[in-house]
Amino acid sequence: MRSPDMGDLTLRGTDYKLFTYPFLLGQHRMVLCGMMKTEVYNTKLHTIPVGTSYTLVICLVLFLLSLPFLKIFMMNVNDRIYAFNLAIGIVFLFLMASFYHHHQYPAHTAQSGEDAGTRKPRFAVSEARRFAGLPN
Repeated sequence: MRSPDMGDLTLRGTDYKLFTYPFLLGQHRMVLCGMMKTEVYNTKLHTIPVGTSYTLVICLVLFLLSLPFLKIFMMNVNDRIYAFNLAIGIVFLFLMASFYHHHQYPAHTAQSGEDAGTRKPRFAVSEARRFAGLPN
């Protein structure tokens, strides 16, 4: 059994990336294939999702805010704790709790034309075809 693979394919002058995934279905060896336009693939390959960027920036800010709080654990008898260190430590704890709460319970907002009590599937077939660069 081969591992998943990726290759290049040209159909009617359009370049595609071909993705294959071999698997067993009972006694039969099957291969699941998918295609994506090469230009769409390259665009998606070189973009960083906004959520990832926000998470990295928030983690960096929380790390910087935690440095005065960590000072307590690295102190010796000659070091002093200043009011500024205490204030930054409290701000760090508040922001860390807020960050945790935000990721545990994300806000659910109703989309246009949608009641707050009903939710539409986020990934429909037409969106999958558009993602792959195929016509609807």
